[in-house]
Amino acid sequence: MKNQITRVVVVAATTTGLAIASAVAATSQAHAATSWERTTTGATGWGSLSRSSMTYKSTYTVYDIKKDDACAYVRFRPQVKYEGPASVWLSVGWSGYEKRVEVCGWGKSKKGTVSINVWDKMSSVDRALGVAIRMQISVCRNRNNAVDNCSTFVSAKHDI
Repeated sequence: MKNQITRVVVVAATTTGLAIASAVAATSQAHAATSWERTTTGATGWGSLSRSSMTYKSTYTVYDIKKDDACAYVRFRPQVKYEGPASVWLSVGWSGYEKRVEVCGWGKSKKGTVSINVWDKMSSVDRALGVAIRMQISVCRNRNNAVDNCSTFVSAKHDI
């Protein structure tokens, strides 16, 4: 199976390719990449996200598309689910871990890859009481004296 990530995702696979991909996923707990794309006022971004066990890996491209002094950014925020009287998703770690990549200047972009081992970022409480993980990816625009504009993608959950 081959994934080509641009503004449009093209996936080509043969019957044999799918069988091989399924066999690899079953033995390594790796999951096929999911494409994501988000746009908000002044920022746009896209990429792919995959997970192998407790590690998420994402490619990304983020663009600053507004002529002003603010910056665009992409934010990766692993989350853990707690269940009880009310189910809730929280950012992992004692203070809420996130990875942020910023680009400043109209028409400028940044491309790259991030890899986040969620287990390493979890607190002892997350590890003991969490029942699932997921990744939240936001494309945002800084706004002075106001809440940032963001558009958010949330991955499928993975039970732990």
